[in-house]
Amino acid sequence: MAKVKVQDVPMPRRPPGYYEEVILKKYWRNCKVVDGKEICGEEVDCSNAIKVLLDINPHELKRVDDNSERFELVFIMKMYWLDPLLHSFPTKLIRRRPEPQLKPFEPPLQEVEGIVRRKYKNGDLLFVEKEGDARYKKAVLIKKDDYVKMEEPAWDHYFFPNYTFLNLVSTDGDAGCAKLQWCGEEGGFVEYARRYDAVFQETLELRRFPMDRQLCRIKLTAEADIQTFQFVVLEGEKQISQVSHDEWRVENHMQKKCTTYIRYADEKFPYPVQRSSVKTVLHLQRKGDYYFHNVLINIFLVNVIALFSFAVPVSDTGDRLSLLSTTLVAVTAYQTVINQSIPRKAYLTACDKYVIFAVIFQVLIGIETTIVAFIFQYHDWDEEMPARIRLIDSIVGMALGTLWIVSNGAILLFFHTLRDSWKAVYEMNEEPFAPMLKCLKCREKWHCKQATHSEEPQRQVCPFCGEQSAQLRKHYYTPSSK
Repeated sequence: MAKVKVQDVPMPRRPPGYYEEVILKKYWRNCKVVDGKEICGEEVDCSNAIKVLLDINPHELKRVDDNSERFELVFIMKMYWLDPLLHSFPTKLIRRRPEPQLKPFEPPLQEVEGIVRRKYKNGDLLFVEKEGDARYKKAVLIKKDDYVKMEEPAWDHYFFPNYTFLNLVSTDGDAGCAKLQWCGEEGGFVEYARRYDAVFQETLELRRFPMDRQLCRIKLTAEADIQTFQFVVLEGEKQISQVSHDEWRVENHMQKKCTTYIRYADEKFPYPVQRSSVKTVLHLQRKGDYYFHNVLINIFLVNVIALFSFAVPVSDTGDRLSLLSTTLVAVTAYQTVINQSIPRKAYLTACDKYVIFAVIFQVLIGIETTIVAFIFQYHDWDEEMPARIRLIDSIVGMALGTLWIVSNGAILLFFHTLRDSWKAVYEMNEEPFAPMLKCLKCREKWHCKQATHSEEPQRQVCPFCGEQSAQLRKHYYTPSSK
């Protein structure tokens, strides 16, 4: 059997008490809290749950569609499990005839029916050949080289770990293939492999767009209670071997730390059914070069052109405002280009803030021009005053130009430091990689319940200090958290 190791997770001081060999042996369902006291429901025995070893290996990230908030991924999923009922099963065997027994024009291969008592890891079979309608010969050992093919068991008659992708949109690929690796008195060890070319839905966090980082996730859940089977993630570092979308790259240092993980099941569960759940997380970072070179630089240059309005005489107010209105339309046109490529969000992205800053800058130029035009139109000045107004106008123009150049230089200097940390990305996405609750009084931490990790933390009893109305704070840890 393949070596199994649960991937590293920041553990609380008190690990789960009913786990043995990474499988929860029992839990209580329909638990609830009444008058501050926790009431446990029915005890569920999970000691006979089948351990399903899971391995999801991402191969190619084909595209990330910002507008529809979807991504397409090619990956291989493999599952391994030991079915205790899969032994002594009927099958058909294609055997090689011994060379001395071959008769003229007799085919070298022979199809025989029988029962496989045992299949060894090296491929040898302990086989009982069927002789008549209800008669069988003595069990004999058939070497791997003595047969060409063994018909797989009728899988519909045996256990299969049914599962569902919660955020799957569409999929294309093979139907999957199950293969018996070995079997004996303890059951049969099965390998199931399937290739997916699938599209998944994912909510994108775009506050730092176009310097954003994204967690693109595959959400998989079992279609049976954990007393039937539980997923266990196989050991091994994973990374995406190919990214076809030039706008994105994979953060391999994070990807190696965690690609697929499984949440610990809850020992006290508030609902009648608890299922094993798994997530595959892709750590993606937008390159941002396209938006920087084709949008932000152009907006910068358009505002530089807007500064040329100070070269127009103060008395030609119409020409100034005409130039400003043209540059303002150009900036808003670039904003339209950006809005067409990303989904609508209730918050402002970093790119939105830059565009608003550019628009406000042009509005300031327009306000200054309007004030100067008003002064010249409604006041009579001595001969020296118009010259002073022109001087002040020139000084304001140079100040605004300096402000625009210096501010954009600072943005350019710190452009690549605008990205959020992965801890902040996990917090914003509420990605439950080992979510923990922390008591603000005693500072102790413990695992947040799987059933309630997406809800706002409420005041409840702290299991460490015993505070009846403890104020708790929720933390979403990354794979690199200690």
